[in-house]
Amino acid sequence: MTLVLWLAVDQKGLHLLEHRSRNALCTYDYSSMLSYSPALNCLMIITGSDRKQSKVILTTAQAFQIATLIKEYMEVLHGNAVEIRRSEQPKSRPISALHQNTPLVPPQPS
Repeated sequence: MTLVLWLAVDQKGLHLLEHRSRNALCTYDYSSMLSYSPALNCLMIITGSDRKQSKVILTTAQAFQIATLIKEYMEVLHGNAVEIRRSEQPKSRPISALHQNTPLVPPQPS
């Protein structure tokens, strides 16, 4: 059975909305998304856990744009989680030089 739905993408995840009322039918949080794969006319999203998974296939001509948007949200959210974890670490440990802001060296006159 094919349904015509709206797809909303925001900082919380993906939301499938009723076409006429735009009421949310279901939401997929980014944390529950195991993978997503765009193709020419569809986007496949696999959600759930390692034990139980669900596959959602959306037919759309904008699959690559939606996948890019999902990727960007996930990168930002993952980056924020890393920053929060980093700030919660005990301060007794030295910070790696790879994670410090390196000072800019001014160009030398020749």
